[in-house]
Amino acid sequence: MTVLYNAQLPLQLILAILSSVVLVLGDTPDQDDCDALEEGSYDVPKHIFAIILVLIVSALGAATPVLGVRFPWLRIPPLALEIGKHFGTGVVLATGFIHLLPDALMNLTDPCLPEPIREYPALTGVLTLVAALLFQLIEFLANIYSAGHSHSHSHSHGPIHPVHSATPTLSAAVTQIDGVSMVPDEEKHRKNQHGATEEGSIASTDEKNTPISASRRISTYMLEFGIALHSIFVGLALGTSEGADFVTLLIALCFHQFFEGIALGSRIAELPYQSVWLPLGNAILVASTTPLGAVFGMGIRSVYRARSAHTLIIQGVLNAISSGMLIYTSLVNLIAEEFAQPAFVALPGRYKFLYMMSLYFGAAGMGLVGLWA
Repeated sequence: MTVLYNAQLPLQLILAILSSVVLVLGDTPDQDDCDALEEGSYDVPKHIFAIILVLIVSALGAATPVLGVRFPWLRIPPLALEIGKHFGTGVVLATGFIHLLPDALMNLTDPCLPEPIREYPALTGVLTLVAALLFQLIEFLANIYSAGHSHSHSHSHGPIHPVHSATPTLSAAVTQIDGVSMVPDEEKHRKNQHGATEEGSIASTDEKNTPISASRRISTYMLEFGIALHSIFVGLALGTSEGADFVTLLIALCFHQFFEGIALGSRIAELPYQSVWLPLGNAILVASTTPLGAVFGMGIRSVYRARSAHTLIIQGVLNAISSGMLIYTSLVNLIAEEFAQPAFVALPGRYKFLYMMSLYFGAAGMGLVGLWA
């Protein structure tokens, strides 16, 4: 994950160089407001409070599923975690479609941009498509490598028998509610044959060598990178905003960050780990990206030009890339994969309906947030 986060700096440097070349080759409209600085009263204590609040809300959303799985004494109902996870998936999907994609389109069609960019309005769609296909390729190659590595390891050390963890899943949620196990008989047989980890533990040593676990780990890290990438610019907007827009954006951010954190934290909690500190650190790391972006926004506000060509190009390109990543990951790795699980198919109809409606309400909630922020 450190490599993924460090990759943002050279990416922004490349975008800055490309935007400079475009500015030299193209004619930028001569408008006074394109390079205008932000004006008006700026309340520093209020912004500091907002940064702390967003950090707490983001960390609470991302860390709750991780801690709830590791420490059963927290008594977080598995059903509540499942509802929150699917609700958060709807939030992540809507973020890509309703927030990032329109923002990228506005950034890359702004009148302050040079003519070569303005004359190609499909650029936003192209970048979003390229990002989605690139993530699909990365995931495909990573899964092939993981499967080959696992196959080679099994030849060296004998067959690998995955040990199923006791992480609360869809079937576990129903079991605790109805008192009747919904786990298929063959899954029970595998658990009895190979054993299970102690209740409340996140993972076993052998499970992390299986192809399925490797695939989920890759898709989770891809989701984590996509969320972190767009969260930086969300924080930047918070750090440079003021007045009524600031209050509206803060309220919307708290809703967005909490449920987006729930969605990501739930996936992190399902991965096999030896210790709680690594998944918890992962969750806190992503939760801190928006506050860090806000701190950066406060620092550069005196020289920040929101409609300068360089700013519009960099934000537009990265928003389009983030949109493609979140849309692909949400539809393919979260929704399609989650609802195709045997445990989900085996659920009674009322629980399927409940989780599907949680997904739809999450997307609808972000759609309403899009009316104000």
